[in-house]
Amino acid sequence: MGHDLLFQPDNFVAKNLPLAIFVQMGLLSLHIAALFILGASARQRQKRLFRLERTLSADLPLALVDTDAARAWLQSARMFEESTLKAFLLARLESTGGDTRHSYAHLYRELGFVRQDVDHLRSIWRNRKRLALRRLSLVAGPLEAPAVRRVKGDDFFSQLVTAQILARIGTPDDVLQRLKTTRLSSRLMEQPWFVIIRSLSADALAHVVAHWDQLEDPYLAKAVLAVAARQDVTMASKWVDIACKSDSVELRIAGVALLVATPFPQARSRLLGLIRDEAWQVRARVCVCAELTQTPIGRKGLLKALADPHFWVRHHAATTLARGGGEAQSDLKQVATTLTDRYATDAARETLERECGWHAGSAE
Repeated sequence: MGHDLLFQPDNFVAKNLPLAIFVQMGLLSLHIAALFILGASARQRQKRLFRLERTLSADLPLALVDTDAARAWLQSARMFEESTLKAFLLARLESTGGDTRHSYAHLYRELGFVRQDVDHLRSIWRNRKRLALRRLSLVAGPLEAPAVRRVKGDDFFSQLVTAQILARIGTPDDVLQRLKTTRLSSRLMEQPWFVIIRSLSADALAHVVAHWDQLEDPYLAKAVLAVAARQDVTMASKWVDIACKSDSVELRIAGVALLVATPFPQARSRLLGLIRDEAWQVRARVCVCAELTQTPIGRKGLLKALADPHFWVRHHAATTLARGGGEAQSDLKQVATTLTDRYATDAARETLERECGWHAGSAE
């Protein structure tokens, strides 16, 4: 019955099925033709690039170090298509650094490509703007800083690359303003910002740390304090209380990083207070502190952490004790040979086997 209904003369599907098949075949043909055209275009670009490299590569090393040679090279380069020449220079900019990159950037600028990229920052097309930012991250100088400042960071890529450029060519306040307006939605987005903050000069980092309380994003605020703790903890010491008492887990983790880097006995007692924090991430970060193994009260806190309900807290506490040697390792072995707490015993045994080659029942 369904078959008969499908092929009735007045059925809409039956009437239009040939037309639908014809349209689908037409679209498929267009797709195949587009693939052939794109392939042919890519082959042509590759041929042009090969021809350019064969013509210009021989004189390029001298053009990087000699002004007259650079002038002659630029005159020869202008005979080639702009897109091919730009691809040629960008490939070398991405694979070099130091003075060599500066020399390539000079050639790129002399050909007018930097000015084109700055113009593209005002484009309404997001992809064109992103490509321009990516290229400027390699070649931008102080002259381009005002144009980069005007870029609105309306997406993660633009925020990140503009901050990267301004960290290199801008003022300390440029970096601070970018950090103030940036919002990260997850901890997975932290790492590239850590890299940018670590690349700041001492003056720029000091300026950002001095205005740390203006940063609203907890992930970025944590990154700033973490970098300061590694480079010069004294510049961030005034923020320890605020970070440790914050409602944000990320900021309390940053407070732990500051306390770990602070070379004062009072910092150890504050760490032991945070080892009972409600957030397992904070407790785990405290247990990484190797200095806790140097005092009896510190070792006692780590031994208590072996019974923590969260795996990573137990793991870090056991690892810190095992690597502390001496009394810390002896305390851990004692836990491993008792059965008062299954979780603590398992954590102690697994860590001693991994770190020290120790096995239950072996001589202590």
